[in-house]
Amino acid sequence: MGQKVAVVGPRLGDERWDSEKRLTPRGREQALEGLLEVDHVIASGSIIPMHVIAIVGGMKDDLFIDYVDIEWCLRASRQGYASFIAKDVSMDHQLGKPMTVMGRTISTHSPMRHYYMVRNTIWLLRQRWLSAKWRFLKVPKIGLHLLINAMFARPHADHWKMMLRGLYHGLTGRMGRGHD
Repeated sequence: MGQKVAVVGPRLGDERWDSEKRLTPRGREQALEGLLEVDHVIASGSIIPMHVIAIVGGMKDDLFIDYVDIEWCLRASRQGYASFIAKDVSMDHQLGKPMTVMGRTISTHSPMRHYYMVRNTIWLLRQRWLSAKWRFLKVPKIGLHLLINAMFARPHADHWKMMLRGLYHGLTGRMGRGHD
Protein backbone atom coordinates (compact mmCIF):
# COMPACT_ATOMS: atom_id res chain seq x y z
CA MET A 1 0.00 0.00 0.00
CA GLY A 2 3.06 2.24 -0.15
CA GLN A 3 3.26 2.82 3.61
CA LYS A 4 6.61 2.53 5.37
CA VAL A 5 6.26 -0.16 8.07
CA ALA A 6 8.36 0.16 11.22
CA VAL A 7 7.03 -2.80 13.18
CA VAL A 8 4.16 -5.28 13.33
CA GLY A 9 3.21 -6.70 16.71
CA PRO A 10 0.57 -9.05 18.10
CA ARG A 11 -2.55 -8.21 20.07
CA LEU A 12 -1.60 -8.62 23.70
CA GLY A 13 -3.73 -10.30 26.30
CA ASP A 14 -3.31 -11.38 29.89
CA GLU A 15 -5.16 -14.56 30.77
CA ARG A 16 -5.05 -13.63 34.47
CA TRP A 17 -7.48 -10.81 33.71
CA ASP A 18 -9.46 -12.74 31.09
CA SER A 19 -9.37 -9.76 28.76
CA GLU A 20 -7.21 -8.42 26.01
CA LYS A 21 -5.21 -5.25 26.40
CA ARG A 22 -6.86 -2.27 24.77
CA LEU A 23 -5.53 -1.25 21.40
CA THR A 24 -4.68 2.41 20.93
CA PRO A 25 -5.57 3.03 17.28
CA ARG A 26 -4.33 6.10 15.47
CA GLY A 27 -7.86 6.65 14.23
CA ARG A 28 -7.93 4.63 11.03
CA GLU A 29 -7.86 1.01 10.01
CA GLN A 30 -5.62 0.18 7.10
CA ALA A 31 -7.05 -1.19 3.89
CA LEU A 32 -4.59 -4.04 4.33
CA GLU A 33 -6.83 -6.57 6.03
CA GLY A 34 -5.98 -7.57 9.57
CA LEU A 35 -3.73 -4.64 10.49
CA LEU A 36 -4.46 -1.73 12.78
CA GLU A 37 -2.15 1.30 12.82
CA VAL A 38 -1.17 2.33 16.36
CA ASP A 39 1.20 4.82 17.99
CA HIS A 40 3.39 2.05 19.34
CA VAL A 41 3.63 -1.67 19.98
CA ILE A 42 5.37 -3.61 22.71
CA ALA A 43 8.56 -5.14 21.33
CA SER A 44 7.77 -8.61 22.69
CA GLY A 45 6.57 -10.78 19.83
CA SER A 46 7.02 -8.02 17.25
CA ILE A 47 8.70 -8.10 13.86
CA ILE A 48 10.97 -5.21 12.86
CA PRO A 49 12.65 -5.21 9.44
CA MET A 50 16.44 -4.93 9.75
CA HIS A 51 16.60 -2.12 7.18
CA VAL A 52 14.27 -0.05 9.41
CA ILE A 53 16.60 -0.51 12.39
CA ALA A 54 19.47 0.67 10.17
CA ILE A 55 17.51 3.83 9.32
CA VAL A 56 15.77 4.61 12.63
CA GLY A 57 18.54 3.28 14.87
CA GLY A 58 18.35 0.73 17.64
CA MET A 59 16.36 0.88 20.81
CA LYS A 60 17.85 3.00 23.60
CA ASP A 61 19.50 0.79 26.22
CA ASP A 62 19.54 3.69 28.69
CA LEU A 63 15.78 3.42 29.08
CA PHE A 64 16.08 -0.14 30.42
CA ILE A 65 12.80 -2.02 30.73
CA ASP A 66 10.13 0.67 30.27
CA TYR A 67 9.42 2.86 27.26
CA VAL A 68 12.25 1.30 25.23
CA ASP A 69 9.83 0.12 22.54
CA ILE A 70 7.49 3.10 22.84
CA GLU A 71 10.32 5.60 22.35
CA TRP A 72 11.57 3.62 19.34
CA CYS A 73 8.12 3.54 17.70
CA LEU A 74 7.67 7.28 18.27
CA ARG A 75 11.13 7.93 16.78
CA ALA A 76 10.28 5.72 13.78
CA SER A 77 7.02 7.63 13.32
CA ARG A 78 8.94 10.91 13.16
CA GLN A 79 10.83 9.41 10.21
CA GLY A 80 7.63 8.47 8.39
CA TYR A 81 7.28 4.85 9.54
CA ALA A 82 4.08 3.37 10.93
CA SER A 83 3.54 0.77 13.66
CA PHE A 84 0.86 -1.90 13.34
CA ILE A 85 -0.97 -4.51 15.38
CA ALA A 86 -1.76 -7.77 13.57
CA LYS A 87 -5.33 -8.24 14.79
CA ASP A 88 -5.38 -11.96 14.01
CA VAL A 89 -2.21 -12.67 16.00
CA SER A 90 -2.41 -12.72 19.78
CA MET A 91 0.10 -13.31 22.53
CA ASP A 92 -0.36 -13.76 26.25
CA HIS A 93 1.86 -11.18 27.91
CA GLN A 94 1.76 -10.54 31.62
CA LEU A 95 2.47 -6.93 32.50
CA GLY A 96 2.68 -6.51 36.23
CA LYS A 97 0.47 -7.95 38.92
CA PRO A 98 -3.29 -7.37 38.94
CA MET A 99 -4.51 -5.11 41.76
CA THR A 100 -8.11 -3.99 42.30
CA VAL A 101 -8.59 -0.33 43.16
CA MET A 102 -12.08 1.08 43.55
CA GLY A 103 -13.60 -1.85 41.66
CA ARG A 104 -11.22 -1.60 38.71
CA THR A 105 -8.36 -4.01 38.01
CA ILE A 106 -5.10 -2.27 37.21
CA SER A 107 -1.55 -3.48 36.80
CA THR A 108 0.99 -2.81 39.53
CA HIS A 109 4.69 -3.54 39.69
CA SER A 110 7.60 -3.78 42.09
CA PRO A 111 9.08 -0.58 43.55
CA MET A 112 12.10 -0.97 41.21
CA ARG A 113 9.87 -1.28 38.16
CA HIS A 114 7.95 1.82 39.26
CA TYR A 115 11.27 3.64 39.43
CA TYR A 116 11.94 2.90 35.75
CA MET A 117 8.39 3.65 34.69
CA VAL A 118 8.43 7.09 36.32
CA ARG A 119 12.01 7.93 35.32
CA ASN A 120 11.53 6.96 31.69
CA THR A 121 8.18 8.72 31.40
CA ILE A 122 9.77 11.92 32.70
CA TRP A 123 12.75 11.46 30.36
CA LEU A 124 10.42 11.00 27.40
CA LEU A 125 8.35 14.05 28.34
CA ARG A 126 11.57 16.12 28.34
CA GLN A 127 12.37 15.25 24.72
CA ARG A 128 11.79 18.26 22.49
CA TRP A 129 10.57 16.09 19.63
CA LEU A 130 7.71 14.52 21.61
CA SER A 131 4.33 15.61 20.26
CA ALA A 132 1.98 17.82 22.23
CA LYS A 133 -0.60 15.01 22.06
CA TRP A 134 1.72 12.63 23.90
CA ARG A 135 2.55 15.24 26.51
CA PHE A 136 -1.14 16.00 27.02
CA LEU A 137 -1.96 12.31 27.50
CA LYS A 138 1.06 11.34 29.62
CA VAL A 139 1.25 14.13 32.21
CA PRO A 140 -2.09 13.27 33.87
CA LYS A 141 -1.34 9.54 33.57
CA ILE A 142 1.99 9.78 35.40
CA GLY A 143 0.38 11.84 38.17
CA LEU A 144 -2.42 9.31 38.54
CA HIS A 145 0.09 6.46 38.41
CA LEU A 146 2.13 8.01 41.23
CA LEU A 147 -0.94 8.64 43.34
CA ILE A 148 -2.61 5.23 42.93
CA ASN A 149 0.54 3.20 43.42
CA ALA A 150 1.72 5.27 46.36
CA MET A 151 -1.66 4.82 48.04
CA PHE A 152 -2.40 1.17 47.25
CA ALA A 153 0.82 -0.69 46.34
CA ARG A 154 2.56 -2.23 49.33
CA PRO A 155 4.88 -1.51 50.98
CA HIS A 156 3.88 2.12 50.54
CA ALA A 157 7.18 3.65 51.64
CA ASP A 158 9.22 1.59 49.17
CA HIS A 159 6.98 2.57 46.25
CA TRP A 160 7.03 6.26 47.23
CA LYS A 161 10.81 6.22 47.60
CA MET A 162 11.45 4.57 44.25
CA MET A 163 8.90 6.65 42.31
CA LEU A 164 10.27 9.89 43.76
CA ARG A 165 13.81 8.75 42.93
CA GLY A 166 12.61 7.98 39.39
CA LEU A 167 11.07 11.43 39.18
CA TYR A 168 14.34 13.05 40.30
CA HIS A 169 16.50 10.97 37.96
CA GLY A 170 14.13 11.63 35.04
CA LEU A 171 14.30 15.36 35.66
CA THR A 172 18.09 15.35 36.02
CA GLY A 173 18.69 13.00 33.06
CA ARG A 174 20.23 10.17 35.07
CA MET A 175 19.67 7.17 32.82
CA GLY A 176 20.86 3.60 32.38
CA ARG A 177 20.42 0.54 34.49
CA GLY A 178 20.55 1.03 38.23
CA HIS A 179 18.59 3.16 40.65
CA ASP A 180 20.92 4.38 43.38
